[in-house]
Amino acid sequence: MFGVNPKQKGARLSYLHLIETSVAAAFRALGVSLQRIRSAHEYLQHRFSAEFPFAQLKLKTDGAHVIKEFNDPEITRKSIIIADAEGQTAWKKLIAEKLMQFDFDDRIAIRWYPNGRNSRVVVDPQFSFGSPTIVGKGIATWAIQERVEIGETHQEIADDFGLGIDEVEAAIAFHQELALA
Repeated sequence: MFGVNPKQKGARLSYLHLIETSVAAAFRALGVSLQRIRSAHEYLQHRFSAEFPFAQLKLKTDGAHVIKEFNDPEITRKSIIIADAEGQTAWKKLIAEKLMQFDFDDRIAIRWYPNGRNSRVVVDPQFSFGSPTIVGKGIATWAIQERVEIGETHQEIADDFGLGIDEVEAAIAFHQELALA
């Protein structure tokens, strides 16, 4: 896929090939189709003259597309392109709002705020096995919801978990939104 034929006798993967494969696997794990990954790789190689674009360029994903932000000299501001759609310009505000829901490390989304950064609910694989939790507390929202369902008051739940009423209500609202979806 990325310039090496593994069936070729004695072929070895370089460090850059390893990085390329790792990034492609991360995109795949986040839901980007293999076809889109291949299209993005080919486009980025040509557009940015990068032999190893997944290793050389800082890329992002919204879970469906491979996205590249860059300075466009023609319009004197940053642009966002959809690499797997041959560089189609994205509506920056829409993409930026979606991407603001995530915290990234150098190569992958590590935390998700499904209702936006102002919400008290976060999905972080380091807490509660990736279940939605209360920001900064690590208390699973399902645990709060179950307590509501058995008839406990918001104040009782808040006191037991050391939460504010606003945090209890945020967990309940999150589960109500899930039920409506």
